[in-house]
Amino acid sequence: QALWPLLHAVFERFRGNAKVMERCCSCVRYALKAVGTEAAPLAAGLIPLLAQSLPAQPASCYLYCACAVADVFGKQPAYAQGLLSMLDMLSSPTLALLDSEPAMVANPDIVQDFFRLLERFLELLPAPFLAMPAAPALLGAGVNALTMAHRDANESVSCFFTRLLDMAAPQAAPSSPSKRNADAAAVRDAAMGQFALVGDRLVTIVVHGALGALPD
Repeated sequence: QALWPLLHAVFERFRGNAKVMERCCSCVRYALKAVGTEAAPLAAGLIPLLAQSLPAQPASCYLYCACAVADVFGKQPAYAQGLLSMLDMLSSPTLALLDSEPAMVANPDIVQDFFRLLERFLELLPAPFLAMPAAPALLGAGVNALTMAHRDANESVSCFFTRLLDMAAPQAAPSSPSKRNADAAAVRDAAMGQFALVGDRLVTIVVHGALGALPD
């Protein structure tokens, strides 16, 4: 906590310097992993700082730093709304940056870390994530990114859709009703609803990929 004023000052002073921000975000990420939820006092300042920094200087380090925040606080119900707000603030500038195939090709590291972040939210906060107004746009961007000829970025997007498919898959009827079963059914219905918006394009791209018809 004593280091936070210094880290905050570095974010503000060197926001346009990719090399410095990479090191700074790495420092924050390892600090979060080291102290876990005891870093809660820092999260309140870090979340808006990440959201402000990304539009000013698009860089994947802000996204993997946000992923570390989600890892630490994603299972704590008290932080759910703050995390969703963080994702919403990060999604708008990222979608604007990745608004075309050439833009995605030019920024594969951002594609990779952004969809890794989305997969983490899908794992930790599935129902709120799928209910976000931006969810259809996020899935649409993911479908477009599946055609990228970049292994790491493509793998990250594929993992996101694989997890979503697992959530949408039909399950055996429970022997007795419970809140957990009801929650799982709600997530499954929400996942199916999102797939209905992109399913045709997704299947087409997957088939073309299996047949070797996508770019190398």
